Amino acid sequence: IFKNIFMDSDYIDIQKENEKSSWFGFSVLLKGNLKDKRKQVLKYLEYKGIETRPIISGNFLKNPVLKHLKYSVYGDVSNANKIDKIGFFVGNNHIDLTDQLSALKESLDYLNKTL
Repeated sequence: IFKNIFMDSDYIDIQKENEKSSWFGFSVLLKGNLKDKRKQVLKYLEYKGIETRPIISGNFLKNPVLKHLKYSVYGDVSNANKIDKIGFFVGNNHIDLTDQLSALKESLDYLNKTL
């Protein structure tokens, strides 16, 4: 249902299905008109009662807990920064979410036209 609703969207990219995906949530990456407006998008979705979460905690290097841990970073973290800046999860469930996913689509369509 999620893939069918958002398949042709010009303002988000959705996760690819490889028949091994864990669909506990739907990954959304903002693009086009919404690409640099994650904060406004999440605020509006919250206003509409649509909960979101960061994708795998966003860029974990920004987490304050790191001041208590010994760690190393190897290589470039540009993809983590990108996901943190333009990505979020919406939840999935075993029940039919057609109405909720349609409300998400309606909200994102509205934002795409107004932001």
